[in-house]
Amino acid sequence: MTCGSLFSGAGMGDLGLTRAGFDHRWFVEVEPWRRKLLAKRWPGVPRYSDIREVTGHELEQVDLIA
Repeated sequence: MTCGSLFSGAGMGDLGLTRAGFDHRWFVEVEPWRRKLLAKRWPGVPRYSDIREVTGHELEQVDLIA
C-alpha cells in the first residue's frame, strides 16, 4: 500500500507506517531541517515545502494520507 504524508515533521509517524509495510510516495513539510532528515530516511521520495503552495496536482495518488 502507498501513502503520502502531510505536516510530516521529523517522520516519526511515517517511520511507523514504513515498518507496517507502507511505501511513501511524497512528504509535505515546511521546516528545511526536517525535510533534510526526511530525505536521509527516505531518499528519492519527493518532498514539498509548503502546504499552502501544493495544489494536489503534483502529488501522486496514494492509498493513505497521513
